[in-house]
Amino acid sequence: MKVLPLVRKLLSNISSPHHLKSAMKLALREVDHRMHRPPELPKEKTRIPLVLTATVFPMPVAIAGAMVDGRPNFITLVCFGLISPIRPNPIIYISTSKTHYSNIGIKNNKAFSVNIPSKQMLAQTDYLGVVSGRTVDKSNVMTVFYGRRDDAPCLLECPLNYVCKLIQHIPINEKDLFIGEIVESYITSAFYKKEKIDIEAIEPLIFTTDLNYRVPSSPVGKAFNDYRLFRQKP
Repeated sequence: MKVLPLVRKLLSNISSPHHLKSAMKLALREVDHRMHRPPELPKEKTRIPLVLTATVFPMPVAIAGAMVDGRPNFITLVCFGLISPIRPNPIIYISTSKTHYSNIGIKNNKAFSVNIPSKQMLAQTDYLGVVSGRTVDKSNVMTVFYGRRDDAPCLLECPLNYVCKLIQHIPINEKDLFIGEIVESYITSAFYKKEKIDIEAIEPLIFTTDLNYRVPSSPVGKAFNDYRLFRQKP
């Protein structure tokens, strides 16, 4: 007899604490078995260790800027993304380890910048993610400029710059999640043509699970249009 039907039978005929105890033991044994047994996967799929999925493939590369102790500081991140594109103030997030030096400035000033680097500044981008602002002055790695806020330093060499007002800080395990409202945005004029951003010319960096930086390839389809090519199987 299978375990769960047996448990149900015991529960329906409980006449003593002994029967209840036996039913609970069987139920817990079945739950433990189901949690630890290998899943019945399609033959095309292979189960991999969770550590390999810790970094989602692929991830955009960004450089966050903050004023810390009166000095511009920058850190390279791959935990960055869009939450809401609704204009006029889109909402984005960045996530950093709680030990990072930049977090101090973001919390104190309630502001930060997000700068999108290109392939041309690969070495500087990697450097900003490796060294700590506690021991190295990173304000001279690239050229610093400011918009209306003087507490959200931006990088001139980065093609795209977003100035953000911190609207929420959420500690999650060993991470600080910072949610920001974009209050200003800038682009290098050479990459702005006919009121459109030239993504291919920018060559923004992405990070992949093989620990490589890459750039997006040529477009392969048009969003919100190519669905017309789909024909569902009868």
